[in-house]
Amino acid sequence: EDDAYASGARPCVDAALNGGVAALFMFGQTGSGKTHTMTGFEARVGDAVFGAGSRTADLRYFEVCGKRALDLLRKEDLRRRDGDDDGAVNFSPKPLALSDDVSGVAADSVVARPGSAAQFLELLERGRARRATAPTDVNGGSSRSHAVCRLDFAGGGSLTLIDCAGSERSKDSMYHDAQRRKESAEINQSLYALKQCIRASRLVARWRKRGGFDAQDHAPAPPPFRSSALTRVLREAFTAPSAHLAVVATVSPAATDAEHSIATLRTVCELAGTSKAADAASDDRGKVVPKLRTDPGVARPRDAPAAPPLPPYPKAWAPTRLAAFLAQKLGLRGAADRGLDVKLDGKA
Repeated sequence: EDDAYASGARPCVDAALNGGVAALFMFGQTGSGKTHTMTGFEARVGDAVFGAGSRTADLRYFEVCGKRALDLLRKEDLRRRDGDDDGAVNFSPKPLALSDDVSGVAADSVVARPGSAAQFLELLERGRARRATAPTDVNGGSSRSHAVCRLDFAGGGSLTLIDCAGSERSKDSMYHDAQRRKESAEINQSLYALKQCIRASRLVARWRKRGGFDAQDHAPAPPPFRSSALTRVLREAFTAPSAHLAVVATVSPAATDAEHSIATLRTVCELAGTSKAADAASDDRGKVVPKLRTDPGVARPRDAPAAPPLPPYPKAWAPTRLAAFLAQKLGLRGAADRGLDVKLDGKA
């Protein structure tokens, strides 16, 4: 967790403490450890912000369920005495009205001002116990909402930590009832809106960096933060010119979740702009690229270079090629030591 915090979260904390706008998103499959990792990050954020006792910050902690925002704190938490319960029993969440100002936060949410790292973590623990959860086929305590922890520092700067609800495949919610399926659809829709806003903000930032104010260089579309309640409360993180965004991906080590883990990593690479698909989307937007005619009856220009033959797709591999590939990856040498079934082809 120390390495993950140092590379993923610490730059956001430093940017916020220096007066900037920063947001950290925890993204991944349900049951892959998002809340566990975020809890470790929160402890380190508490030490960095309140450890020296010189920082003053206002804390808001709420959850986004579908199209609603619900407060996870209540005024009684601000005057809690030793021996009080954790506040999760008979708790009725308060619906919040989303503000239309640039910050996008819920204006009527309870605002706490922790005086120490211990008080900060205690408030988060009480609010986390009230978060909406439900058992699913994948996770017995799956979070059914996005938890948003926002710190506004005196003198400027804000830090928002978002523990996103887990992404789900259709087969993960195959046996859900109507309410669970509706929740899953709302979660996936809000995650899609979040990805669109992050991509759009990255394109705008790249356009500004290269000074693209020429009439021939059209500005990219602004982030569509009005697409969901989650992106509305994070409006400032998408629209502020100097906003610092970070996404931490959590993946499951289980072999049965390999497909979902690959999809998570691919999504995060696209959000960060480190994938070929992201580069193509950002650099070639609006351009029309003519396709090469490959019909046998169409004559190719004499000076046109011959296209190199494409290697066969792994699904079309013969048993011998598949055996050689696996032997190389496993570090096996002789055919007798491979222990591989030569009848197994790429499709199988």
